[in-house]
Amino acid sequence: MARSSILVGGSTRCNPTTISQLNVLTSHATVAPLCVGVANTIDSLYAIKKLCYDTETARVTLPELVRCLLCDWGFSMIEPFQDSTLGPANAAEKAVRYQELRDVALNFPKWASGDPDKDLMEIGTWLMEKMVHLCVDVIRNPVAPLKAALDRIETKYGPGFEFTVTPGIGTFEGYVGDGLACGASPDGRRNGMPIASDLSPVPAAQDLAAAPAHRDIYKSMKSYANEAVEIGISNAAPVDMNIPENFPLDKLQQFIQDFAQGKVGGNMVTLTCADLDTYQKASEDPEKYNLVRVRMGGWTEFYSTMFPSYQEQQQRRQYFEIQTAA
Repeated sequence: MARSSILVGGSTRCNPTTISQLNVLTSHATVAPLCVGVANTIDSLYAIKKLCYDTETARVTLPELVRCLLCDWGFSMIEPFQDSTLGPANAAEKAVRYQELRDVALNFPKWASGDPDKDLMEIGTWLMEKMVHLCVDVIRNPVAPLKAALDRIETKYGPGFEFTVTPGIGTFEGYVGDGLACGASPDGRRNGMPIASDLSPVPAAQDLAAAPAHRDIYKSMKSYANEAVEIGISNAAPVDMNIPENFPLDKLQQFIQDFAQGKVGGNMVTLTCADLDTYQKASEDPEKYNLVRVRMGGWTEFYSTMFPSYQEQQQRRQYFEIQTAA
């Protein structure tokens, strides 16, 4: 929470208009909740729908999917979720099934990939709208204990004091640490693996060889073209983009211009230009590639100084390209 204020000193020549403006500004405080794991949640809800409820694609019950996740997609067949008295053969059989289910989940369409799947787009928009509503509603319609605290604040600062709620989505460098405390998720992510950075698409699985998806930049940004993202998430929701080194400069300039003019979705993008081969060589020979830098949402970081798990996540982020006419 950051209280808005203006300090004025050393001068008595403040006109009434200035004093009035100061009174307004100091009667507000900003509450800026930051949400994380949004893209993973969208893909997970879609996977649950397809795996458990869709009449054409369902292949597992929800309780079995929960057990599958508790067993880390079959990579950790442990009690009490797997009965050890049934023997190793039973555990191995179920592990194979769970890992096959994971392969299916990993191959589902992913949000912000440019896939036009109607269900996926609807789930993404619905979740964004609900998230914004919850962030605002907790202050506008507080539960009793919180209301009492807000009433005390209003009493202290006087009638008319108000909180301005500005939701945002931002992991900064926390996408590795945030994932450590999260179990396996229905989108195919394994226990403890990193989540997607900021509001970026979910990266390729970290336990598999780096094979980032390559998607059309304009089609991908359609997932962000809704009021919940462009207006409701008023404290920004960065889309961290990997772009290839051969991205045409004139096309990049055009995209940035289109983004600035509101012709594509989203409210903030960050751009890192480096091929997968460059990232991998920089990991092997950091001194030779010591000038390679990447965007971390709010700042730029030297790639060679990043811990291995961060470098690996960067290598698996989706590449945004010009594949079709905008």
